[in-house]
Amino acid sequence: MMKPSVRSGFALSDCASLIALVGLTVVVGSVAGAGLRAPARASYCALNERWITHGVLMLTEDLGSFPPAYVFGADTHSGDWDFEDQMGANPVPANGFVHFSFWLREVGYLTDDAVFECPQALYGGAPNNNPGPNPDDWDPGQMDDLGHWGPTEIPNDRQAKRMAYTANAAIMPRNKFNIPQYRKNRLVGAGEVWHVGSGKGDIGQAEGSDRDTVSVGRAVVPSDIEHPARVTLLTEFAFLDRPDGWRTLETVTGRGIKSHRPLTPFLGRSSGIGVYDEPPGGPRFVYPRPDDILPDEFVGTGMIEHPNTILNAVGRHHEGGTAHFAATDGSVFRTTVRDTVERRLWGERFWSITGDNRVLE
Repeated sequence: MMKPSVRSGFALSDCASLIALVGLTVVVGSVAGAGLRAPARASYCALNERWITHGVLMLTEDLGSFPPAYVFGADTHSGDWDFEDQMGANPVPANGFVHFSFWLREVGYLTDDAVFECPQALYGGAPNNNPGPNPDDWDPGQMDDLGHWGPTEIPNDRQAKRMAYTANAAIMPRNKFNIPQYRKNRLVGAGEVWHVGSGKGDIGQAEGSDRDTVSVGRAVVPSDIEHPARVTLLTEFAFLDRPDGWRTLETVTGRGIKSHRPLTPFLGRSSGIGVYDEPPGGPRFVYPRPDDILPDEFVGTGMIEHPNTILNAVGRHHEGGTAHFAATDGSVFRTTVRDTVERRLWGERFWSITGDNRVLE
């Protein structure tokens, strides 16, 4: 059993986070609400992304590894999860998802869900896949995992109720730890699979975490990352300018808004976006071609599973068709998703997947 440390003073990273929080408070107090101009909204979004990034990095420092972006919950209400449940489909859909935003709140690094919103984004952010009982948390025409078209007590995802931001799935993995494909997600930190329990800061060990006998997930430790300032950790989701504009994050079946998912930046040489089906050996992963990034006017529904590249789900809603990107050193910058592909800003390894995870030049 391990818990995040309780700190008596400030490290440099804490000071940077405090500065971000003060900046965020100033923005909230002075320009939040109706009538914000685009530059102010963009600044607000960048500050929020920076604050989230520092929360993730502080949690990572405590755990010794990056958290997964999400998991299937072990019950309907807590942050608990079971390793064996992390399959291709949720074995108990009523339990919903547990998202990293919930863990950041549980350990006290972020206490206000509004930090996961961007005022430039539709409704501030995408709804949960399973929004729960509050009608304000649902989007027009949305259906949850149990086929409900409106408010219901369960399933109710443990996630900030509006989500404008997403993670790099090569660092903060999806939950595919227990699937039968060639590749799996890996969540290994010091030989253990960590999860946040029901109590504040309660970090437990999932069953089946012996890496010598079980192919388990691997959470990337910061030292794994070469040139951290150049590697994207977080970015913003894309949406459409219409009432159901978060259908950019729906699956090809049209079911659910997958705002809990991180974005997989790489392709398998033979499997494309189906990276878990990429055969063993390697290196077998590549960046998408710059032309695989759709022009802004062609962004539509289902971008979260676009066959060219899942990076088509990155936002374009700031000036010049740009989005904010946060790096693993805590810095935030704004550019186009195409530019991040051309400059290979998503890393040189698919760290969170089993097998040879190098990315070809």
